[in-house]
Amino acid sequence: MSVKRTILFFRLGFVILISLSFGAPIFLKIGMILPALISYLLFLPICHRKSGSSYLIFGQQMGCCARCIGIYVGLLLGSFIVIREKWKCLLLLLPIFFDWTMMRIDLYKPQLTLKTLTGFLAGIGSASFAFSSLKNNFTV
Repeated sequence: MSVKRTILFFRLGFVILISLSFGAPIFLKIGMILPALISYLLFLPICHRKSGSSYLIFGQQMGCCARCIGIYVGLLLGSFIVIREKWKCLLLLLPIFFDWTMMRIDLYKPQLTLKTLTGFLAGIGSASFAFSSLKNNFTV
């Protein structure tokens, strides 16, 4: 598989994850129980979906938590961004580390928007690092 196809495959996967996360409560709202159940079950092994950590759509939780949705959107957008200096990619991971650490030691309770933002930055940094390395090490 060529690098272009590999990157396209991952981008498609991110779009599907994001769509299913937003789609789960929408499916419930319009009475499509099976697609909603499948969407929710897909996220069970990859996201905790704690009740206070997820956005609500039509009064129902999204398929994944606020931080994960930020990560998935960041991964998608980061796959289009080339950051040449790897240290800049790693800097984008620091906010999620500090946010998560401060939350774990009970110094504060972060808001959903902050969780989404730190996840978004981490997703951009991770994807840019990975896809830049992929593009640099293989012919596109």
